[in-house]
Amino acid sequence: MTVEVPETHWVGRIVRDLEAREDEKIVFSTAKTPSGPIHVGVGRELVYCGVLEKLLKERGRKTEFLFFVDDFDSLKSFPPNIPKDFMVHKEFIGRPMYMVPCPYNHCESWGMHYAQELIKTFPDFGLYPKVIWSHELYQTSEMKNIIRLSLNRVEDLRKILIEVMGPTLQKERFEQFKKEMENWYPCLVLCEKCGRLKTTKVLGWEPPTDTVLYKCDACGNQGEVKLQSWPVKLRWRIDWPAKWAIFKVSCEPAGKDHCVKGGAYDTGEEIVRRVFGWKGPYRIPYEWVLLGEKAMKTHKGISFTFTEWLAVAPPEVYRYLVLREDPRKHINFMPERLLQLIDEFEKTERIFFGLEKASNEQEESMARIVYPLSMVHEVPETVPVRLPYRFAVVISQLTPLLGKKKVMEKSISILKKLYGKEEIDAGEVLAVEERLKMAEYWVTNYAPEE
Repeated sequence: MTVEVPETHWVGRIVRDLEAREDEKIVFSTAKTPSGPIHVGVGRELVYCGVLEKLLKERGRKTEFLFFVDDFDSLKSFPPNIPKDFMVHKEFIGRPMYMVPCPYNHCESWGMHYAQELIKTFPDFGLYPKVIWSHELYQTSEMKNIIRLSLNRVEDLRKILIEVMGPTLQKERFEQFKKEMENWYPCLVLCEKCGRLKTTKVLGWEPPTDTVLYKCDACGNQGEVKLQSWPVKLRWRIDWPAKWAIFKVSCEPAGKDHCVKGGAYDTGEEIVRRVFGWKGPYRIPYEWVLLGEKAMKTHKGISFTFTEWLAVAPPEVYRYLVLREDPRKHINFMPERLLQLIDEFEKTERIFFGLEKASNEQEESMARIVYPLSMVHEVPETVPVRLPYRFAVVISQLTPLLGKKKVMEKSISILKKLYGKEEIDAGEVLAVEERLKMAEYWVTNYAPEE
């Protein structure tokens, strides 16, 4: 089923604008630094890219969807709840995440551990990006060449940063910033002695010998490395437009903190156009997903992960949560209020299939546009058979009294009555089991006392 999204809806407007770019291939890009458990807030940009790519592909456009794992970024701190015996290793702070061991000894590195927690859930949410590991990207000739270009054009980069960021700074801070820019370089060097990246400072660049001179403020080491053969990383504000240029990115959503005046998106647009020679991406600024009243932060462990979502609710309900709101509106997700969200989703589903009438224009729009976009796979031909979540919450709490077999029998009996069915098939039985399992997990971990 092809979903028709009118231009009066924000998704339709973005599709129209992206088609107007006339790029040979419409490339969507998003990224995440795996500094800790990755929260569902990043799902806004992932879902946007996945939905927009699908719609444009249905319109015959060539597309690509990229997800960058920024595991070359430095580890700034340990989030709470990691093993205590790992937290004593303060020497890992400041090192690139792909060079920090996995805190649970599960896999190759810190970055791999937390990124894979997210990546393994992508198919469940209907997301199929090409995953690019930044530490591998930085070994390619394309990235090495763009680092060389950045070092050779350092004066232009300094000028752009002062020009774009300057107007947002107070006079005293602006003067200080200009002073800092006099000796600023666009990259960091992995220290040969202590292995830190965050604490290094480039002192000079010698193009004829491909040599970068640096100093490490953490251990005091001073050295020089060959760019071709040693880990050298662009700073954040240069790294972002460098990726846009290399992959000819057409669209990248970004959180509001990056889209403020003088922010990383503003500087990135100027750098990619004036230094790297690409027109830059279409910007989709979005508000944060709050966990209650708190902004979720990966490195501080304030998060509700995608794996946790799958434990309590279907993935299409998450997609619905993201797509029902304009990107400029924040989403306040409270796990203890999950029942209301699932009720709303299932009402929207019934309206879509004509089993219930919309009470207003907004409900009609949600059913006609948002519901089909929320589907992980194709839109079902008939209304899915679902055990009501509220009933599952109640009946699952009776398991200690009735036993699992009796709870299943009662749940299936209710389902037959609701849908007027004499029998339900094996797939529907599995769906009942899954719903009861989710409800039980929600009751145990998130339900209010009442």
